[in-house]
Amino acid sequence: MASQSLFDLKRSDVVQVLEQAVGTPIDTFTFTFRHEITGHAGHQGEKLIPTFDYTTYEGRRGQVVVFVKRHAEQERIESEQFLHAERHNAPIPKLYGAVRDAENREILFIEHLDRIYTDAEVYRSADLLRSFVRLVARLNALSTDKAYERLPKHGALHRIPGDQVPVVQQIAARARQHDLGDRLARRFGADANLELALAVKLRLLGQVTAGFPMGFVHGDLWPYHVGSRKGSDAMLAVDLGLSLLGARFFDIAPFVGPSDDLPSLALGREEIAVTYLEDYVGPCGVRSSLADFLAEADAVWLAWNSRRLGWLLRLALGGDIQAQDTIWWLLDLLQIWEEGEQVHSGHP
Repeated sequence: MASQSLFDLKRSDVVQVLEQAVGTPIDTFTFTFRHEITGHAGHQGEKLIPTFDYTTYEGRRGQVVVFVKRHAEQERIESEQFLHAERHNAPIPKLYGAVRDAENREILFIEHLDRIYTDAEVYRSADLLRSFVRLVARLNALSTDKAYERLPKHGALHRIPGDQVPVVQQIAARARQHDLGDRLARRFGADANLELALAVKLRLLGQVTAGFPMGFVHGDLWPYHVGSRKGSDAMLAVDLGLSLLGARFFDIAPFVGPSDDLPSLALGREEIAVTYLEDYVGPCGVRSSLADFLAEADAVWLAWNSRRLGWLLRLALGGDIQAQDTIWWLLDLLQIWEEGEQVHSGHP
């Protein structure tokens, strides 16, 4: 299908968005597929990059390359996220238009970017990493007006920690049965009330994150979801399908929190934080202090990553030593975490 049709769309649907892309009424057009999808493939739908050759009613010929994306789920409304971001001059590619297919799935027609970055090239370059961090800050600082707040997608980060209380109880029981390795067995064997203390911390973490300011969150903002136009180094964020109103520092938290799944970065935690805060301005022009920002980002990271405990438990019960060590480490972070304070702990 990818080489013969454009998601079986009607000509009238394609003309509608093609005219937005070229800025003039179109008489005739053809399209071919000359570009391959690069960067992260994603899991939210199908993607094509058609090259349109068109003729206007005045006889002028032209060509335009467009990125076309069809969501797999009917309820996806990525176009609404694009329109909100565009209203606030966000660093994103142009949205030419959106239509629905016969199964009511949204199909987006977006400006094609010539370059899509990779995680590796951004992480090892101080200049690229700074540009990426500034991009994250600008997106997170977007105004979330009443129209945006009426969209159905809102983050529920604060519910995650409380949901892990039964998981921690399972971890404690299996650890004391020596099913999760010696380190966890010793840890829970030495403190009969440890799971109760961890449950208190999890519930407090949920309460604290529930009180954090909300903001525009991309939801999946890694370098592989960033590109740039030909002849420009300005970074633009793509793939807004998971964007929502959520904890404002969610996108940057992996880069300043106690992450265990990032390679060595060209900039340190504090330099990333300072760079981010130079471009992040909250509502009414309010800026966060470095200490408050890091404490809030750490709590956001810990709340989000607490969801991994159940998955890690299943791996650990199968004898996965790394999973056992990561459980130990996450519980250590949770145990030493205090409201309003930064978390410091070595990686597992």
